Amino acid sequence: NRVMSATGRMNNQMSRTAEQTARAGDAVRRSGRAWNEYRQSASRTQNANNTIARSANQAQKSVNSLGATIASTAKMVGTSMVTAALIYKPIAAFKEALETMKAVDSELVNVGKVTKWPEERLKAMGEQAYKTASAYGVAANEYLSSVTEFTRAGYLEQSEALAELATKTQIVGDTTADVANQFLLAVDKGYQMGGSVEKLSAVLDGANEIGNNFATSIPKIAEGLGKVAPIGAQAKVGIDELSAAIGTVTAVTQRSGTEAATALRALFLNIMGDTKTEIDEGVTWTTGEISGLRDVLNIYASDVVAAADATGSLINPMEAIGALSQSMKDGVLTEQKLMEMVSDIGGKLRTSQLLALIQNWDMYEAMLDKYKNAAGSADREVERAMD
Repeated sequence: NRVMSATGRMNNQMSRTAEQTARAGDAVRRSGRAWNEYRQSASRTQNANNTIARSANQAQKSVNSLGATIASTAKMVGTSMVTAALIYKPIAAFKEALETMKAVDSELVNVGKVTKWPEERLKAMGEQAYKTASAYGVAANEYLSSVTEFTRAGYLEQSEALAELATKTQIVGDTTADVANQFLLAVDKGYQMGGSVEKLSAVLDGANEIGNNFATSIPKIAEGLGKVAPIGAQAKVGIDELSAAIGTVTAVTQRSGTEAATALRALFLNIMGDTKTEIDEGVTWTTGEISGLRDVLNIYASDVVAAADATGSLINPMEAIGALSQSMKDGVLTEQKLMEMVSDIGGKLRTSQLLALIQNWDMYEAMLDKYKNAAGSADREVERAMD
């Protein structure tokens, strides 16, 4: 029994050993498969890495190629743009030159119609136009447009010199040809300067000096003179006084030259006793309104009125305004009283502009001093602009 029991235990042990051996074999086999799978996985990973590396390398090559392509394209585009500019810029300039030549010919035809000058003279004028325009940095046809304007106004022999002065006025005053032409025409006709470039240049010098030293400008002064110069001359107001008056009103009120000129025009026409000439469109003085201002002057500018009556001449408008200014300084005339009187006259005197001049008479006198010492001012300004 003991032998059988021992044999049984041995058989059981052998069975367990066999099972353990089998399990070990399975484990070894599983380990082998795991290793193989690891190796295969590692191989696949390496292959993937190699692929990624190759892809990255290819991508870098592509980027480099793209960069080269972009650079090459940019270079080609830049070259093309430069080439196009080199080709088309002269073409555009040529077209512009042709248009200018056509415009010049057109203006010469206009001048010829007015002057009846022979072709040789018109040809010489055209050649000079290019030289003059080049000196001032403007187009020849623009310069000739002013020549046409002056010939039509009757300035045949002075037309080119006046057109050159108008060009200077545009440069110095940074204004338009129309304003420059009207300024010169109105001043010349109003003050009977006979188309004298020297005299008109002195006016431009004075206006420029005023514009350079006070809060006004040549365009405002030129615009104002263009509107009021003929009436100012009739009222015996000097061109220097008129320029300073417009300068003062525009500097103080910061309103336009036209508004300043309208106010001065109203004052001059009233003092002259003119009931027919329009102050502005459709507006004239009445006899009663003229008498109303005369009453004011009789009280606050009596010396000026008396001097005019003694000589049988017109009251000097600027002397009258100076006397009103002095009355205000002396406290005899107050702003409120003046406003009431102006209102009684009808309000046509443009109270804000009139007060600007009366209350700033010192500025007006300072502008007169600048005007008197302005010789050569415009030419110096042109030289600086051309540098």
